Amino acid sequence: MKNHKTDSVRTRNRFGGTVYIIAAAVCIVLGLIGLIIPVIPGVIFLAIAAIFLARVSTRMDRWVKSSPFMSNTQSRMDSMAELDWPDRARLSLWYAAYGLVKVGEFSARLINKLKRRKA
Repeated sequence: MKNHKTDSVRTRNRFGGTVYIIAAAVCIVLGLIGLIIPVIPGVIFLAIAAIFLARVSTRMDRWVKSSPFMSNTQSRMDSMAELDWPDRARLSLWYAAYGLVKVGEFSARLINKLKRRKA
């Protein structure tokens, strides 16, 4: 005899895992593009991809929990679960803007350092 409740949970988990893998793949592509094009914060997308993969892989979950940066990022994403979708979108835009500012600061420091070497 089959247990319909168990079957529906397995289907839901399989579907959720597929969604996380697809979302991780999209974030990896955006992250790689971001590493090439400095306007897009690529590292943020790669971090988000790692967190999505941690939802479906125990090995990746252990790595995320062992890294202070990734653990902090995961706790931020987990706290977003309590928000509704418009607030999540706004918060995500703020995180993206923050990432752009950090990339700008890093780029400015790098340019100044290169200018000092040439002088």
